[in-house]
Amino acid sequence: LMREFYAKYNMINFPGGNTGAQMGGWFRKEVKSLKDLKGLKFRIGGFGGKVVERLGVVPIRGSGGSPDKMHKRGGMLALREMLRALANGTTMVLTADVPKVSRIAGMGIVVLAQKSGRPIYPLAVVTSRRIDLNSWDHASIGLPFSKGAIVIGDPIHVAADASAEQMEIARQLVEAGLNEVHRRAYAQVGSTDPGA
Repeated sequence: LMREFYAKYNMINFPGGNTGAQMGGWFRKEVKSLKDLKGLKFRIGGFGGKVVERLGVVPIRGSGGSPDKMHKRGGMLALREMLRALANGTTMVLTADVPKVSRIAGMGIVVLAQKSGRPIYPLAVVTSRRIDLNSWDHASIGLPFSKGAIVIGDPIHVAADASAEQMEIARQLVEAGLNEVHRRAYAQVGSTDPGA
């Protein structure tokens, strides 16, 4: 899919990372190559879901937001599927943004951590050269011959019996953690965060 996109600009792409996305993940073993992605489950939709499917990843599609929207957009089904996948030892990565609101972490990733007992690891993957899209999520497409950086933040734990106030504090920690790993990643490639 990426090659088709770049062909419109008479370019051949060499994947060097993705920027703009805010992600957190749970990994049981280190991912060192594309082969390690086979069978992993990611909560990712749209174009990103199609890309990772081609890499052998199993996307779990569903959107969060307000409770009424979660039911309409498959968020509750996706939450159950992700809890089942984590219970079975599957590695998982998901975006933390609220739908259509960039850089604001939603409660979904916090609820998943609370219900699964797994910590959240803020994660940023960025490149120095990129095409910054004029989209709600400030997505970027990494360009060939870029410097890349992957930065993983400290784990964020959510207690099974966390109160509503503690859940909100955890959500804010996820948001701050994601902003921090993006700041550090862009600094490593000598660039600034286009979504900040």
